[in-house]
Amino acid sequence: MHLKEGVVDGTILPQHPFDPQAPAISDDIPVLVGDTKDEAAIFLAPDDAVWNRAITEEDLAKRVAAVAGDATPELIAYYKRRDPEAAPSDLLITALTASNFGVRSVMLADARAAKGGAPVWAYDFNWETPAFGGRLKSCHSVDVPFVFDTLHVIGDIHQKKDAQLLANKVSRTWADFARTGRCDWPAYTAPKRTTMVFDDKFGVDLGRTIDDPDGEVRPLWTRVATGR
Repeated sequence: MHLKEGVVDGTILPQHPFDPQAPAISDDIPVLVGDTKDEAAIFLAPDDAVWNRAITEEDLAKRVAAVAGDATPELIAYYKRRDPEAAPSDLLITALTASNFGVRSVMLADARAAKGGAPVWAYDFNWETPAFGGRLKSCHSVDVPFVFDTLHVIGDIHQKKDAQLLANKVSRTWADFARTGRCDWPAYTAPKRTTMVFDDKFGVDLGRTIDDPDGEVRPLWTRVATGR
């Protein structure tokens, strides 16, 4: 994002919106931050090689290297250990989700938590849509009808058994946070980085807290994102 000189005036816009430091003006405002597990899937959907799950190991390495540089071998090795059955195309979705979305959420939560002001809560939304044979996975915006409890207006191809139960849980979480500024799981603090994971794979609970998800590669992605 490019801002013309003088736009950041210290009053209307007190600092650059992408300043790595959390703004002091919101120190007393609680924050709920997170993303979906496979944000990048919908942005890669027009790519035939990804859509048809035809990405090769060589393609995977080249495309991850374009964003991760010399961290690529370690990152790919980690995701292969974590998801040993995943195809290279799915590993690409995972890696580009982490680079473009996941690490940004973590950096925001870290910055806000470090301020020691109002609490921060973190979440991951992992429910996967069955649409198009599951190719979209848990893509960008798939969580919206859960947050607003509007599953009844989305197409039949996105419907899955017991999805409404998860929508009940997620929409209640957002509504309670809007009313009270609190969530019913531990606030996010370093080094624990407690994160609520919403997913129908957890049975009747539909949610589970995990400390520092993918913590093994978090420092690598932070280094990639900051260029340090």
